[in-house]
Amino acid sequence: MATKQFLISGTADDPTTAGTAEYSSLLGDGNQLWHATEAYRESIIPTAGKLSNFRVGVKTAPGAGKSWTFTIRKAASGAAMADTALSVTISDTAVLSSLDTDEVTVAAGDRVDIKAVGTGTPTAAAAVYWTCQFTPETDGETILLSNSAGTAIVNTYYHTLVGGRAPVAAEFSGQTLFPTAGTLKKFYVELTDAPGIDKSATFTIRKNGIDQSLVVTISGSATTGNDTDPAHNVAIAAGDKVTIKTAIVGIGWRAKFGIVFLPTTQGEYIASATTDDTTSAFDTEYQHLNCGVSTLTVTETEQHCLAQATTAKAIYVNLSTAPGAGKSYAFILRRNAITNTALTVTISEANTSGNYATDVAISANDLLDTKIVPAGTPATTSSQIAYLLYNTPAVVVPTVSTQAVTDIAPTTATGHGTIEATGGENCDKRGVCWNTIGNPTIADSKSEETDSFGIGAFARPMTGLLPETHYFVKAYAHNSAGYGYGGQVEFDTLTAPPVAAAIGGSIAAKMVAAGAI
Repeated sequence: MATKQFLISGTADDPTTAGTAEYSSLLGDGNQLWHATEAYRESIIPTAGKLSNFRVGVKTAPGAGKSWTFTIRKAASGAAMADTALSVTISDTAVLSSLDTDEVTVAAGDRVDIKAVGTGTPTAAAAVYWTCQFTPETDGETILLSNSAGTAIVNTYYHTLVGGRAPVAAEFSGQTLFPTAGTLKKFYVELTDAPGIDKSATFTIRKNGIDQSLVVTISGSATTGNDTDPAHNVAIAAGDKVTIKTAIVGIGWRAKFGIVFLPTTQGEYIASATTDDTTSAFDTEYQHLNCGVSTLTVTETEQHCLAQATTAKAIYVNLSTAPGAGKSYAFILRRNAITNTALTVTISEANTSGNYATDVAISANDLLDTKIVPAGTPATTSSQIAYLLYNTPAVVVPTVSTQAVTDIAPTTATGHGTIEATGGENCDKRGVCWNTIGNPTIADSKSEETDSFGIGAFARPMTGLLPETHYFVKAYAHNSAGYGYGGQVEFDTLTAPPVAAAIGGSIAAKMVAAGAI
């Protein structure tokens, strides 16, 4: 199946109007400021794929004859950052850019961020929100990006897996909440400076307060490290809280992170927001969908994130402090500062967590945020809020392999294949095809069966072959997306056995005539 993830993000800060470049993280900047030092806003891509479908919105239009240009930037490890083809402009009275559908290939270890440049001294944007599509090379994989927000890491401090945030001593404030099951893997880290001789930085993934085996250590003259060992993968359940714990020998260095989350159900991806800014016991406030830290505000437009067409399926919330007897907080997914969606969870009394699942259709260009409503003057609290999002995977042709031909005879043989992946739905046909010139297809000779087939091996009889002939064979399978073929194998049919011929009578008659019987 072809899967895709939408990076849904925004920031309440606006870039400088002075015409110089400033930078923001690609995912989850929250209330982090646009920054003139690009290295402080970079994150690391943890798996190969493509970025596409980039769009940006602003709260306030630039003004007549003025504009903003926003560009996704990238670089391989050790290389200088450079503009990619993904770039959009917002001009005059517009508040939303066009959709840039260019595709930009990214590799594991690449650094990425967003650059903003104003032209003509545009009116301050007041808030900026954006979206971008990530299509993984390995179906089902999603990416979580973060950084230390230009702040040096500190020994035994914590970092979220999503968004920019300074290191924090309280683990709750450095955790990322997961609303679905899956696997964390492919952990990448880069430092702005090498630690130096006899110095090091170790980054450990912690789940629910317990160290896991997914660990990266960077020491000496190195600035990068990763842990891609499958034996170190971390199993995640819905409701788990995960953080990056630092341990340093020497002074602190600024860090950039990337990690893969592979949901159990392909097509799922997450949005997760954490903040140590406490809720108001009196006022309705709003929060971003993706961030590592933010300041909750009563102005909803400062907390918007820009969406693409998708489905929101569940909300999970954790609080650091229970609301108290007879008191509660309601957390509501909002659309376009107007609509309270059905994704709502209320946490009350002595409870500190809650979740609710129902499907909510999200349209392209919707502006999303979380509305937080107190009731009964509850105790103030820090929060972790996560959403489960879903894009229906596209059906692709099946993945098939071809095995060696067996039972070879002069005119028959048995072909073998394996459906390695169905492509997103069961296959309705499978078989083997063959010819004598190479690269056979179903237009050539074939042996086929029809039914509903999942993954697994199969065998098909091959008949009507010629003796002493060299054949080329491929296994294949079919679904609604078309035919998928395996690799080509070859074999030679056997020589036909000699055939006794009778000329002018039967063999027995010949033998009688010769006096043999």
